[in-house]
Parts: sequence; C-alpha cells; structure tokens
Amino acid sequence: MHDPTHAGILYRIHLSIDLRARGMAYGYYNTRPYRRRRGSSQEDEGSFFEGLVFLIGLVCKGFWRVITGGGSTKPPPPPKPTTTRTTRPPMTAPPSMLSMAPPRAIQQQRTANSGWVEIGDPLPYRRSSGVLTKGERAFWIPLLHALNGKYRVFCKVRLNDVVPCPDNHPRETYWFKKINRYHVDFVICDPVTTVPLLVVELDDRRHRRRQRRNRDEFKDAVLRAAGMTVYRVRAQQAYDPIELARQINASIATTPAPTKTIR
Repeated sequence: MHDPTHAGILYRIHLSIDLRARGMAYGYYNTRPYRRRRGSSQEDEGSFFEGLVFLIGLVCKGFWRVITGGGSTKPPPPPKPTTTRTTRPPMTAPPSMLSMAPPRAIQQQRTANSGWVEIGDPLPYRRSSGVLTKGERAFWIPLLHALNGKYRVFCKVRLNDVVPCPDNHPRETYWFKKINRYHVDFVICDPVTTVPLLVVELDDRRHRRRQRRNRDEFKDAVLRAAGMTVYRVRAQQAYDPIELARQINASIATTPAPTKTIR
C-alpha cells in the first residue's frame, strides 16, 4: 500500500535516489569506456554527479529520520505498571492480652474443653514430700509443744527476711548479696506483729565440717550485729518440751526490742 502522507513521499524519493545513485556508481565503474578512459573529464563528471546524488540521499535520509522519530515506525512500548508493595504491620495482641500473657517458660494455650493447658517442654518440678527433713521434723513437734501457742514459729526463713540491710544504706546491694543465700532453720516471732524474737538453729553432724562451721560463725555474727539472739540446739533422738520452753523464754528475755521497722 502507498503511504499518501508527506513522510511516505519523502521516504519513496529517498529510496529511489539512493538506488539510482548506487546503480549509476556501479555502472560507471564497470563499463569498458570508463575503464579505458580513466583520468579523463568523464571520470570527473561521474564523480561529481555521484557525490551530488549521495549528498541528496543523505539529506533525504535525515529528513526521514526527523519525521519518523529515528526511522522506527513501531510505537513505543507501554510503560510497565509500577506496583507499590504494602508492608503489613506485625500482628500484636491487644494490651489486655499482653498483660495476661504467661511467662515464656510456661507458655499456655486456651482449649475449648479443658481450659488452660501448658504447651512446649514439660517443666520438671514436683511437689516435695515435706518442707522439713527427717531430723527437723523430729524437733518440730517438741518445739510446738514448748511454745504452747504463745508465739508463732516459721521454718526455713531467708536470713535477709529476718535481718535485712536498710534500703537507705549506701552499699545495700553489696550487703544483700553477702547474705542472699543464707537461711535459718526456725524463727520464733510475735503472734500479732510477726516481729522476729529468736532464731533457733538445729545442728546435726554436717555442722561439724569446717566449711559449715565458718558459715555458722558468719551467720551468728550477722544476727548479733542486728540485735538477734541465736539459740543452737544439738540434734538428738528426743527433746524435752519443758527444757526447750525454759531455754526459749530465757533467750527471748535477753533479746532487745526492735527500735523501729526498717521495711
């Protein structure tokens, strides 16, 4: 099909001129008279005409590229659609659920029938058969008979709960760590205010070792510095409640009353 536009007309003119120029140049070079009369005036005329035709072809080709936009008749490819990636915010539980979340070590899951159940590795803890050892239980019953409800007795109490370091002390953390792992066997307290009145230590065969003796000496020094009396009882098979009551009352009578509550 013929293109009636100006671009099509120029392209056909350029093509015809270019082909004629190439054919005339080829014909001039290969004809016998041209070969025999090389260097004559006809050669100069042919060279001039060939250059003029070539120059016209270049001009037409330039017009054609300007009109057609670089000589390409294909439409430019459509731009690729730009997709915007939306980042989803991390899923978080509402504040009410976060406050109710259990610790990581004991994660739990809600079920429809059985309520809260633990998931993950089972925890290896079991309930003890008794807080007191066999020798301590043998002393526990006579001690209760000796007190006869006059005082309250607590067993295996942390030493820091009995004689803590004041919070306003400049080295409170240091002195707390010094007694953090110590505990006392029995603490006799006031039945109303639970103020500690006497510390009772039961010494069995293990307290004869040098390391245990050093620990006991340090513990006694801490209690004496706080104004507490220590009553040490040697472990034995049987105890006399009357003798225990006499020794306990005498020890409590020598214990000074606390000046003020530090916690």
